[in-house]
Amino acid sequence: MSEQNTLYRTLEMMAILSRPGGVTTRELAEHYEMSIRTIQRTIWTIREAGYIVDEHKGRYSINRAET
Repeated sequence: MSEQNTLYRTLEMMAILSRPGGVTTRELAEHYEMSIRTIQRTIWTIREAGYIVDEHKGRYSINRAET
């Protein structure tokens, strides 16, 4: 996958993670047709960029209050 596609996917994933209720890694993997491990790495990258990504009962979301 090109760097541009990876960046687009990451930004899109951030928008999905910002929705109320969060999302599971399985849901993201199915949406993007990728492995759960790739989704986990992308979430790690988002965290490394300084965003607070919370996990509650297997659902991930960006904590906009703390970010």
